[in-house]
Amino acid sequence: MNTMKRAAQLLSAIIFLVGSTVPAGASWPEERPAEYGYSCQEIKVPMRDGAELAADLYMPEAEGPFPVVIERTPYNKNNCDWRGGHAAYLAERGYTVLIQDVRGRFRSPGILRHYVDEGWYAPQDGYDTIEWAALQPWATGKVGTMGGSYSCFNQNMTAPSQPPHLTAMFCANAVVGIDLDYEVVGQSGSMLMVSISGTAVVVT
Repeated sequence: MNTMKRAAQLLSAIIFLVGSTVPAGASWPEERPAEYGYSCQEIKVPMRDGAELAADLYMPEAEGPFPVVIERTPYNKNNCDWRGGHAAYLAERGYTVLIQDVRGRFRSPGILRHYVDEGWYAPQDGYDTIEWAALQPWATGKVGTMGGSYSCFNQNMTAPSQPPHLTAMFCANAVVGIDLDYEVVGQSGSMLMVSISGTAVVVT
């Protein structure tokens, strides 16, 4: 799928669920030009156990606050050059975007434990990132998450922790047929269930 078309579809879902600074009656995202310039810098996001996870913060060059969209990735946030261009696309259209290296990957310290540290156990990095972002002065308090593959699975693992400021999830292209060990799947089999649930999930 064309990168900009996918970004436009993502923006459509986020506008519907998270909210927008765009006046009612404005054009659909596919028709909307960039409205702002943006800046990007690496920041550290504190977790409950004292770890500080690295994230790139994309900010519209305009007076805020703005809704926040977060993607937590093991694939390298890539120093303000996030693959596909959708972080910049969203920032240019009035969203603050946070692309974070998950614990133990690239610029974030610690040990990677696949899916375990998102929201069900301790630490709860997905929960902590969402709630930290929601309380920043540049945020409206509404937070959405996005991502595909691993970044879709970790949203599914964060959702049951019910972060109070989480408004929407855009979860695409989760792998199917993955082999998961007992500790990841858990006794209920819930992780296995989401692994075969399809390609898109939206939670409000």
